[in-house]
Amino acid sequence: MQRIRILVAVTIALLFIAAPAGARTYEVVPGHANPPGEGAVAVTPVEVELWELPVWLLLVHLACIPVEILGPLKLWGYLGYRRISRENLLDNAIRARIFSCIVDHPGIHFHGIIRETGVRPGTLRYHLDQLRRSHMIVLMEKDGYACFFRNDGTYSGSEQRLLVHLRRGVPHDILTLLLQRPSATRTELAESLGVAGPTITWHMKRLERDRLVSAERDGRCVRYHVPDDIAPEVGRWLCDPASGQGEERATALPL
Repeated sequence: MQRIRILVAVTIALLFIAAPAGARTYEVVPGHANPPGEGAVAVTPVEVELWELPVWLLLVHLACIPVEILGPLKLWGYLGYRRISRENLLDNAIRARIFSCIVDHPGIHFHGIIRETGVRPGTLRYHLDQLRRSHMIVLMEKDGYACFFRNDGTYSGSEQRLLVHLRRGVPHDILTLLLQRPSATRTELAESLGVAGPTITWHMKRLERDRLVSAERDGRCVRYHVPDDIAPEVGRWLCDPASGQGEERATALPL
């Protein structure tokens, strides 16, 4: 704010300084009335960069800027412009609501935030970008889906991967069923959950990749189970309301 006031004062002063220069009169005489003398050599004009001009000439150019241009600067000052920083980031009510939503729903996706907060998509993208630039949140992208977490070390990498899956209905239900019925086959999972076999296979590949599910071949069948070392953690998050209980169906997010 103070800088803007100084800029306005300096510009007005330059306008007064340049006034005498603008009042001068110039006489233009055609070149053919004054031909060059004998032995004159034509010189090609040399282009001069803006920063190579004399300081006084630059000041004159600045002083000739229309006063109307200063109007938006004045309005900008009246509106109370402030640079966004980590300290005042959450002073904005909408941004604070978005951040609180991410804190309360770790791993929530873009459209889930819209449902929880009612913020419009364009506005949400802007505020999420501000939060990410200030390192308040982190984005995890998995299989074309984007999920958000607070950036304070609260969740380990394995917890983030687990929460991303729990935010989606079918993986959530698969993990729940496998804790209740270890060693279930693809057919048993498909029949119990009411989804197609290829859908179970698609999700199983991703759960195996993130080491949330192990597969063992039993003759012609493949049986799945949650590894013993992570089963307690999976069970804890399945019982935690913050995990979303599989209510959110994540949608691909073009950020």
